[in-house]
Amino acid sequence: MYLRKKRNKSGSISVVVVDKSSGKYKEVKTIGIAKNASDVTSLIERGRRWISDYDEHLHPRLDFDGGVVSSRERERQEMERAISSIENVLLNGSELILDSVQTTGEWENHQEDNAHETTSANRKTIH
Repeated sequence: MYLRKKRNKSGSISVVVVDKSSGKYKEVKTIGIAKNASDVTSLIERGRRWISDYDEHLHPRLDFDGGVVSSRERERQEMERAISSIENVLLNGSELILDSVQTTGEWENHQEDNAHETTSANRKTIH
């Protein structure tokens, strides 16, 4: 499969995916129509991605274990791994925050206890 740029009667350019099998050319997919060079370039890039995805669909890559793993499946696995690490960070982050709040609360309680002891000690010495 390859890409072909085709001039239309209107002057625009069509970008199509062409396949040659058994000696005949067949237009498999029209990627789009462009009127200027920058649009043609972006359509060619889209066409290359489409051919790559289509080829992978026809000829999936084999995993080392002998299983078939598509690019979408690999992408899904990578996303799950990334989300899992984010969840771990969020869980650990909340524990760190709550521990610091608890420690701060204990410190304030300790200061209040010391203040009460100091006040009662001062009262004893004054009387």
